[in-house]
Amino acid sequence: MQVEDVTIGELAKHIPTPFYCYSAQAIASNYQRYSDAFAGLDSLICYAVKANSNQAILATLAQLGAGADTVSEGEIRRALAAGIKAEKIVFAGVGKSEQEIRYALAQGILQFNVESEPELERISALAVEMNTTAAYPFALTRMLKPKPMQRSLRVWRRISSALISIWHPSFITRLRHCRVSKSPAWMCI
Repeated sequence: MQVEDVTIGELAKHIPTPFYCYSAQAIASNYQRYSDAFAGLDSLICYAVKANSNQAILATLAQLGAGADTVSEGEIRRALAAGIKAEKIVFAGVGKSEQEIRYALAQGILQFNVESEPELERISALAVEMNTTAAYPFALTRMLKPKPMQRSLRVWRRISSALISIWHPSFITRLRHCRVSKSPAWMCI
């Protein structure tokens, strides 16, 4: 077994075992394949930090231009420390605390993936309190009832009657009457 033309046995002679071994070349190659697939589209490839929050992996992806799909303040902090720009960070996940929302707003992250109407209202209220704007796609499982909200939110796409977890039209399957607006394609790997 080898990684980038070096055998694991040779590495084990120089590095205490057990150890994790990642190939920067393989990561870059895989990222490039995603990037090539979306060439010509207004897209952002976000690495799901929960898959592996190793700083070297995150730094490699940051250098390649990747964004980060995060689910906690800790993951946002790790992404920023690795060099991923705040405007390329998406904050998903359920149960976002007020502290986490405030931190994300203060950093100026790209967007929140909103899981419920109460969460949307909480993000909006905190954004107003902090005199900033929060961006989010409608990643909700049902339509929101129209209600007046203070100008604290930037909307990135229309709501569909069905939940879309991957928003690029090429990936949409088994959704009958799904409309996707002509907005950026978001892909999390």
